[in-house]
Amino acid sequence: MNICHRPFTILILSMGMFGCGSLQASSVAADKLPDEQCQAAKQGKLKIADVHTDDKTRNAYLFECAVSVVISMPNMMSGESKSKQQRLTEKRSRAGIADKILAKGIDTEYRNRDGDTLIMAVIRSYMVDKWKEDTVIRLHGMGVPVGAKNNHGKTAMDFARQRKNTNIINFLSSL
Repeated sequence: MNICHRPFTILILSMGMFGCGSLQASSVAADKLPDEQCQAAKQGKLKIADVHTDDKTRNAYLFECAVSVVISMPNMMSGESKSKQQRLTEKRSRAGIADKILAKGIDTEYRNRDGDTLIMAVIRSYMVDKWKEDTVIRLHGMGVPVGAKNNHGKTAMDFARQRKNTNIINFLSSL
C-alpha cells in the first residue's frame, strides 16, 4: 500500500468500525438501538428470530441497516475484494432479511437522523433494482410517505432521478 492509499484506507476502516453515521433514528435514543443487530443485517447475517413485532421503530432501523450502503473491505494483505458473485449473494441475503423484517412490522413514519424515509433508503441503496422497485411499492402500500422531504430538502423522487431508476420514477410520478 503506498502513501496515497493510506487516507482512503483509514476512512474506510473508520466507517466499518464506527458506522457511516446516518443510521440513527431520531425517535429512538441511540443507546436503545441494536448496533450488533444492525451490523449483522448489513452483512446479511441477522437472525430473524431476534427481530420482534413489538418494536416497530427498532424494526424500521434494522430494515434500514439491511438495505444500507455497504462498502466491501478489500483484504488488506492481498488487496482483493469480494467477487461480483459474493456481492450478489450478500445483497440477496440482505434483501431476504429486509423482507422478513417488513413482515414483522415497521414504523412507517421512521426517519433517520438525515430525515430520510425508508423509501429513500431503499432507493439510495445498491440492492438489486427489481427488489428496490418492488419494495418501494410495498412500502408505499404500508403507508411510508413518498413525497416527504429529508433534512436537505430531497425527496424520494430526487433520489430516484439521481439513480436513474426509470421504473421507480414512473411509479412515483403516477401517485
